[in-house]
Amino acid sequence: ISAGLLHACGVTSDGRALCWGSNEEGACDAPSDLTFTSVSAGGSHTCGIDEDQHGHCWGANGEGQSSILPDVTWLSISAGQFHTCGIDTSRNAHCWGANFLGQLELPAWDGGIFAKISAGATHTCFLDIDGHADCSGDDQFGMSSVPPPGHFTDISAGHAHTCAIDLLGQGWCW
Repeated sequence: ISAGLLHACGVTSDGRALCWGSNEEGACDAPSDLTFTSVSAGGSHTCGIDEDQHGHCWGANGEGQSSILPDVTWLSISAGQFHTCGIDTSRNAHCWGANFLGQLELPAWDGGIFAKISAGATHTCFLDIDGHADCSGDDQFGMSSVPPPGHFTDISAGHAHTCAIDLLGQGWCW
């Protein structure tokens, strides 16, 4: 299940993407002919991964946020407000859509092997395979300033905040 700005989506037990709430710009108009393994609700768009690991986005596309990269297979996709990011099956990160605050910038990690990605409203956060965290984009409220310990098992970027779970299971929000 994934909550966006004014809508939410989930995947049913038979793989249908089901969305509810505001259908502004078609954010809830999930393709009915595909079987999904995951979905991510963003501002006024939604993206999902089908059973063949192909990505699909629907809804708003004014900033290119629904223009998913063709011929890529995906491990995860995260829809933000006006941008979308994902990790492909080679563990490379990709971001597309609005970049007015640097939210599409990827960390310069050695090897560039990504484990997690989360697109917030105007920032994006990443975890590498060692749990090192980094964020890019808007930092007006400190949401892109990763605190110590800096190593996490999961991360989630929100509207104006970020939360993560450290290696000891403790939650952190900033």
